[in-house]
Amino acid sequence: MQWQLLNKISPEKVFIFVGNAEASAALPAGEPICFVMNGTRDGFDVVKAVTGTATKATSLFAGVPIKEIASSGKGTTQVFGFIENLLYTQLSRAASTDSYASGVAVAIGELLQVSTAPNGFLRSGAGAVSAFLPFAVACETKASAASSASTTSDTSTRVTLSLKAFLRAV
Repeated sequence: MQWQLLNKISPEKVFIFVGNAEASAALPAGEPICFVMNGTRDGFDVVKAVTGTATKATSLFAGVPIKEIASSGKGTTQVFGFIENLLYTQLSRAASTDSYASGVAVAIGELLQVSTAPNGFLRSGAGAVSAFLPFAVACETKASAASSASTTSDTSTRVTLSLKAFLRAV
């Protein structure tokens, strides 16, 4: 574990070193990842939240890569502190031929949850209360997004934006 030195200029952060266990996929910066835990390199190997499934994505949450980690590569993941580039999924759709539904606004202090469908973070719900300490909290406000019709040139299934947040995965 690497701790950012306590200083008066920037907030404290904690990082861990991990290995990408994805067979052919990179781990993009800002996306949620989770530990594999298969008895081989437990506590080191990680995969995308979507690969880990909804069960492991939250219970074995391993933070957010600060830079892309290539397939079978190694890299640094942030597990605690203020982060400026959390990948927040504002709009999503099942297929590129579907229309996007409207996206709700997110406000400072709202709980964020890992979503394996778009492999990103989603707003947990307006004023959502939890019996546990959340591992991601929004630190900025983003406006809602209007729905949009699909186009043949747009093959994506999600619209994401960078969101400032606070992580607690230590």
